[in-house]
Amino acid sequence: TEKRNLEKKRPRVVDSFGGVFQPQLEIDPLFIPSATGEVLAKFEESGDPSVVLSQGRVYSSLPAMSVELFRELAQRAGVHLYTDLPLAMHANRHWISVHAPEKGEYAIHLREPAEVRAYPSLDFSRVDDETVSVSLDRGETVLFRLDPEREK
Repeated sequence: TEKRNLEKKRPRVVDSFGGVFQPQLEIDPLFIPSATGEVLAKFEESGDPSVVLSQGRVYSSLPAMSVELFRELAQRAGVHLYTDLPLAMHANRHWISVHAPEKGEYAIHLREPAEVRAYPSLDFSRVDDETVSVSLDRGETVLFRLDPEREK
């Protein structure tokens, strides 16, 4: 790890997964992780690494990451991702809540096949055994009750 004083206290970062982000707070001094691993993100101006994955550990110069980078790290760690969209969600084995940031159609990928009910009662469709699709208005929240299917 290297310590640097930068002219720009809020440097832009580009990650390997299409994300570009910039910290909202000033960072001084800035610590640069060693590039002795997989460089997942770099500072746009200098090209120095800002996020590095090495031996199963993530080293980051910044207090935040892009959604794309965070999603990639979660997938690599084996975390089930319920959607490909940036939604506010909470989930456990029997419940999923979804809050729509914009009006649209949202596909939710279940961890396993389940009988699904929506609260408040609204129309949704089954895409397949492990996916449901629902249309929501901006700001609308829906709660899904999941009853895992029993082996027959």
